[in-house]
Amino acid sequence: PCHAEAHNIWSQSKHSGAYQALQEVNKSFDPECLACHTVGFGQPGGFISEIDTPNLKNVQCEVCHGPRWEHSRNPEGGFAQEARKACGRCHVKKHSPKFDFSRYWPRIRH
Repeated sequence: PCHAEAHNIWSQSKHSGAYQALQEVNKSFDPECLACHTVGFGQPGGFISEIDTPNLKNVQCEVCHGPRWEHSRNPEGGFAQEARKACGRCHVKKHSPKFDFSRYWPRIRH
C-alpha cells in the first residue's frame, strides 16, 4: 500500500475486521449495519455485496479520509472531516455505548 505505516495501524485495528464482526452476529445483510462496516454502502461506487464488491468490506481509508480521488488531487489534505466527527458518524451510543474518542483515537491515529 501507498501508506504502509497507516495500513499497518489499520490492519491491527478492529476497523480491518468490521465486516467479519457483522457476519459473526448474522447482520451482514442489514443496511443499517453495512453503512458503517463497509465503504460507501448505498452510494454510487460503494459496497454492494460480499460477492460483487469484496474489496469494499470493512472500515477502510475512505470512510474517514474521504473519496480516493480527492486524496489524489490533494495528498496532504488529511481528513475530509474532523476526526471526532468522522468517528461519531458510526460510533453512536446505540451501537458503541462505551466509545470514548479520547481513549480510542490514539489506537488508530496515523
